[in-house]
Amino acid sequence: MAGLLVLAFLALGIGLFPARWLLDLYGQRIAILRFSEVQGTVWHGQAHLDVGSEHDPVRIEWYLSAAALWANIHGSVSWNAPYSSGHLHFARLGTDSWYLQAVRASIPAQWLVRGSLRARGQVHIDLTTVELRDTWPTQVQGRFRWAAAALQAGDKILVLGTVHGSIGMDSEGLTGGKVSNSGGAVSLQGRFRITPLGLAFNGTLRARDGSEVAFPLHENVDIDGTQAVHFGIFPPNFPGS
Repeated sequence: MAGLLVLAFLALGIGLFPARWLLDLYGQRIAILRFSEVQGTVWHGQAHLDVGSEHDPVRIEWYLSAAALWANIHGSVSWNAPYSSGHLHFARLGTDSWYLQAVRASIPAQWLVRGSLRARGQVHIDLTTVELRDTWPTQVQGRFRWAAAALQAGDKILVLGTVHGSIGMDSEGLTGGKVSNSGGAVSLQGRFRITPLGLAFNGTLRARDGSEVAFPLHENVDIDGTQAVHFGIFPPNFPGS
């Protein structure tokens, strides 16, 4: 009887284990992340992730299955902020592998570009499956939609309408897919690839009504027909449109 009482007490204690204690124990491993207002337990809690003075904190909520005590870890995470939101289900497949499912996220398009180029609009990502090994994807399947898409460099703005495409793994084991658009000043066709060196794109742009359109890349060239567009680092056989 005493043994059962001890087990019940331990189970209750583990079930109420505060999330703040977990961050205190493992804080050194996630020091790059700044959490505040941590509430709840290890199994179901919420916190604010501070992402810098330029943005409001991201509210994160998580659920972790109690089966993590005796089996592989699995659960779900959701986040919400004025500029980004999303959720996903996760499971650990091994010591260095993770499986993500029903990954849905909305992020500012500007997060995907660098330098002086500005990207307008919001990117909505819908991934059915993702497998990670050592934080690098080994399997990806899904789609994305870039709403109110536009590119700007200086005073030149190119309106793309809605950009959409597929996301998957190519024959070389890199994440990529096809891209096209609807609406906007130009039609867009091409393919992209995500490599350890960054994003690469190879495709074409064509003014929809045959008129000249300023394109804020490649020294602001003008598009009066079909314009080939290439950026990023990719091999010679990287496919185009």
